[in-house]
Amino acid sequence: MKDEKDSKQKLIVTYFCTKPTIGGAEYVTKLLIENLSKFYDVTYVGYNGYQTTIKCDKKFYPFTKAFDLLPMKSGIGIVMRSLPFLRHVFIKKIDLDCDVLISNSTDDDLLLINNKINYKALVAVKHLPREFSPVYPDHLISNRPFKAVALNRSDYARLSQKYGKNNTVLIYNGIDTKKNKKPAGSGNLDIDKKDKIIFSICRLEDDQKKLSYGIKAIGKLINAYPNIKYLIAGSGPDKEKYLRLVKDLGLKKNVKLLGFISDAEKLTLLGRGEIALYPSVTEGFSISTLEALRAGKIVISGKSLGSMDIIQDGRNGFFTELDSDAIADVVKKVFLSNKENINKIKRNAVLTAKKFSTKNMIKNYIDVIDELENKIKDRQSL
Repeated sequence: MKDEKDSKQKLIVTYFCTKPTIGGAEYVTKLLIENLSKFYDVTYVGYNGYQTTIKCDKKFYPFTKAFDLLPMKSGIGIVMRSLPFLRHVFIKKIDLDCDVLISNSTDDDLLLINNKINYKALVAVKHLPREFSPVYPDHLISNRPFKAVALNRSDYARLSQKYGKNNTVLIYNGIDTKKNKKPAGSGNLDIDKKDKIIFSICRLEDDQKKLSYGIKAIGKLINAYPNIKYLIAGSGPDKEKYLRLVKDLGLKKNVKLLGFISDAEKLTLLGRGEIALYPSVTEGFSISTLEALRAGKIVISGKSLGSMDIIQDGRNGFFTELDSDAIADVVKKVFLSNKENINKIKRNAVLTAKKFSTKNMIKNYIDVIDELENKIKDRQSL
């Protein structure tokens, strides 16, 4: 890996999101800042409000406080592209120079075009499972050396077709692959030793995560398994929708929405839970799935793009159709499987997680940065 003393090259890492949440993009941005700072002069440019976790000595906040007063934050990107003068009202002006810009948001063009950020090369990371927008990252390339980073094989195939294989790279998200510490207790999670625990740790956004199917599946399982508990950790726009669904189905004793949980409580969930349920319809590359596999949990996953690079059905986890009956059937299958088969799947889960380490992820980004640095030097020598 790169010599830690080599810190001459300047990087800017962005996370500019018009709908700030704690998710995969933020997690990766945080890892990039923490790890690349060992090798480069790194500046973070991005939004750091709400309950975000990004920490960096050098912060720039593109939004003024007026942004928090806007009623429809998720639509501000469309509005500001339609009415460019609003950028001057809501986005602070900044003036920076760097060698390589690592962009983590499809709304970065709003920030970067409106400000004087001089960068010589671009790395655009495709966190979202949908395609890049018509303006991003194309508006930011501007005849510069660049790399489009895909997080799964399907996205890599599409991006390499558009930008060429020389300008496209597949870099899987990584996690700390060390074995989880043993949880000290149940913390504030109200878990009984007899409970059969299913859990999800994710953003509460049903269009993508489809946890409503999981909640309905619990309603179909409680007669056979009265001690079943479905614990949902996280927050998001559909929290109230889920609470209403739990109430309407009479599942208050069996389904708990925990909100954001501490690291200790997360460790307890990963330790005590039997099944990690992620019936997502779309995922770029699921960090939560990797963390559950690392903990040796049985993962039940929807067939999203990212999950198909991780899960092998029946070997290290299970796929499910996006339907409450189908999810209930897979849960029953797990509960009724013999212990030897379940333990084999759990062992395979741990082995799978070890393939996706933070160390490998950062090495791949360093390789990309070094390649772009060489292209910058080649251009300067002409």
